[in-house]
Amino acid sequence: MKDCFFTLGGGQFWEDLFVYNGWRIQRNLTSKHHRLLDNYDIIRDEGTFATCLQEWEKYKKALDLPQRNNHLVICLHSYGQTRKIFNNLLTTLQNKNLSAESINYPSMQRNTLSQVKQLETLLNNMEDIQQISFITYGSGNILLEQLLNNDSKWKQRIKIGKAIEIFPWTEGNHLFTKLCNFKFAELLLGPMAKELNSNNFAKLHCRADIDIGVVAPKHAPNNLLYKLKLSPQIANLETAKSFCRAKSVIKAQNTSIPVLQNKIIHEAIAKFIQTGEFV
Repeated sequence: MKDCFFTLGGGQFWEDLFVYNGWRIQRNLTSKHHRLLDNYDIIRDEGTFATCLQEWEKYKKALDLPQRNNHLVICLHSYGQTRKIFNNLLTTLQNKNLSAESINYPSMQRNTLSQVKQLETLLNNMEDIQQISFITYGSGNILLEQLLNNDSKWKQRIKIGKAIEIFPWTEGNHLFTKLCNFKFAELLLGPMAKELNSNNFAKLHCRADIDIGVVAPKHAPNNLLYKLKLSPQIANLETAKSFCRAKSVIKAQNTSIPVLQNKIIHEAIAKFIQTGEFV
C-alpha cells in the first residue's frame, strides 16, 4: 500500500470508472493514469485500472467494508458541477437503506458521447448490481436519456428501476448559444456547452421510455423548474408533466431551500425509488 494524499476528488480532469460505497477508481483525461480514492478522497493507489482494482479488493477485505445492496441509485450532476452537489441527498438515501453513488464526469472537458461511454464503462464494471435507478440534475438528464437509448452490454444483466430528473433541460441554453459564437468562449466552456446550446439541442435530446419524476418548486408558473428558460405554455404542474413528459411532479414546501438541500424533497425522492409513489 502506497503513501496516502488528499485530493479534491477530481472535479473536471478525472472520470469515475468504478465506484463502491464512496470508493472510486478514476482515470485522468490527459495521461490516462488511474488512481484509487477512498470515501474521504484520499489516494490509496495509482497505476492501471487492474492494479487499482486489485488494491481495492485488499482494502475491502482489510477494512471489512459493508456490502452494498444489489439495487443501486446513480446520481449524475449537471454541466460545470461535480458529484459533491449530491452529498446531502446521498446521506438521506443511505439512511433509508438505499445504496447510492454520485458519479463524477468531466462535463467541461468532453462531449456528451464521451461522457456516455464513460458511464457505460462504469456500469459494465458493476458485477454485483442487479437493478439501477437514476437521479439526474440539469444536463445530467441528457446523458441518462442517451445512455438508456444505447444498446449496451450492462443492460443484459442490470434491470432499470426508477429515474428522477431534477430541473431537466427541456430546451437548449440560450446563453451558451450566444457565447459559442465566440471562439475563446467555446474553448473555455468545452464541447458539451456547444452541444447544449439551443441550435444543437434538438438533435441531442431524446427521451427514453422510463418513469420520470420531475422536482418542481411549489408555485407555478413563475418558479416552475426555475433554472430553465421554459416555453410560455408552462402554466401549471399538469402542463409541466406533459411538457417534460413526466409521470409525476414533486412540489417543494419551502422553495427558499435549494432542492438538493431540501429534506422534504429528499424524503420524496427516497419514497419514489422504494415504492414508485411520491409523498
